[in-house]
Amino acid sequence: MKPKTIISTILLLFVVVSILFVVIKDRGSIVPGTNPVSEQMTAYYFHGNVRCKTCNTIELWTKEVVMQNQDLEWQIVNIDELENEHFIQDFQISSSTVVLSDGNNYSELDLVWQLVRDDKESFQLYIQNEIAEFLND
Repeated sequence: MKPKTIISTILLLFVVVSILFVVIKDRGSIVPGTNPVSEQMTAYYFHGNVRCKTCNTIELWTKEVVMQNQDLEWQIVNIDELENEHFIQDFQISSSTVVLSDGNNYSELDLVWQLVRDDKESFQLYIQNEIAEFLND
């Protein structure tokens, strides 16, 4: 065999083995009959680089409710950071907001900006009701 043929064969085998490895690795991580997306529900607070007093209040009041619920994961995300820009498309958001997600579905809590101007109790009751509704869907 010519050296050129041997090298070509080795490279071709390497590519085939690499592709098989990736396919087997990906398939092995999903157990049949299970959902590959995490079933953990997450409450996100999205904000930008510049944050006002109202933004900080929305985060604080929402966090107080979320932390009382063991079924929720709490994440604060700066959507102005390059690695987080995908959330803008994922959740169709345009500004600071609260979003509930279970990995398959999501719900933006649109009234947070209106209710934060009222009082803490009505704001947090809204968050609690939205969480309960989302958990029951």
